Amino acid sequence: MRILISALSTTILFSCASGDHTLAPAPDPATAPQPETAPAAAPQPETAPVVSSAPVSFAFGWRAGDEAVVTETTKKQGRNSTTRYTITVDADGDNLLIAYRDFDIIALDAVDMNDPSVKAMIKSAAQQAAAQLPPFGVTQQGQWRGFDDPDDLLRRIETLLEKDSVAVFRKTMANPQMRQLVMNKLEDVWNTWVATWIGLNTERGERYETTVSIPIGEQPVDAKCTIVVRDVDRGRRVAVQMITHLEGPQANVAMGKVLATMAASATEDPAKRAEIEEMFENVTFERHTTVDVVTDPATLRPDKVSTVSKVTVVAQNEKRVQTESKSWAFEWKDNKRAGQSPFRSPYTAR
Repeated sequence: MRILISALSTTILFSCASGDHTLAPAPDPATAPQPETAPAAAPQPETAPVVSSAPVSFAFGWRAGDEAVVTETTKKQGRNSTTRYTITVDADGDNLLIAYRDFDIIALDAVDMNDPSVKAMIKSAAQQAAAQLPPFGVTQQGQWRGFDDPDDLLRRIETLLEKDSVAVFRKTMANPQMRQLVMNKLEDVWNTWVATWIGLNTERGERYETTVSIPIGEQPVDAKCTIVVRDVDRGRRVAVQMITHLEGPQANVAMGKVLATMAASATEDPAKRAEIEEMFENVTFERHTTVDVVTDPATLRPDKVSTVSKVTVVAQNEKRVQTESKSWAFEWKDNKRAGQSPFRSPYTAR
């Protein structure tokens, strides 16, 4: 049973840890706590800030024809990987459709990427995986719309699994809570890049303390959150840092339910299911996450995004601690279809 708990913790921790904090809405300046000057000890962005007294407002300004090459780096449990792909933006009626293409793996631990046969095999596998990820939709205001057919998305994921894993995956996805976890995880990246910051209005160089609501499975949980905004590149870019601490009785109960549901899905025996669910009634869960974004506040087209998460779960007297960091670097291309876009963007006059 200890092996089962370890495996479950490893599987579930980062389905919750890689960005759920970004689902929280930006604080309303009219109701947010009175800001105070950020302390000197607060973490600093990589680019030295330029002090400005003017307030900053964040608005969504992506438009059809936008395109960027994204380099993504992941460090998890001592293993590193770097991938590169292109994101494209197209009109979809009154909304936008964002797609991935040209997916490639640049670096992978313990793999000789200079070996032509290995490189060709990895590139082929990467392309097959990327082909299974359909475009996702966002509104003209930048809010997540998701995938037109979630069932089709799950079927696509099945094609990437080993044959003996498909039945388990289908059974797991039949559970609404597990299905919601997968959909939340797919949404997390967009929220981290863009959606969290839409509508944020604040003074540069000041610090806001607030409480946000974060879903763990289907259960919303309150978390403490700190947001700091600083100038970069004389105001044309700003650096935003958000630190979130998720812990306490609400988080413990919610994570216990998620782990219990996942474990119980392995058996049809009601007695065993009840026994497993009881095992996870006393779970301790903590997650500390820091997000750093350098972006254009007029469009929310980011230059760089990074996240660092530390997750701790204690279940059945066994403690599991995992850390993960991710970063995305964006190289935006000139929008040659600007005149064809039906959307009015704050940066069209630039």
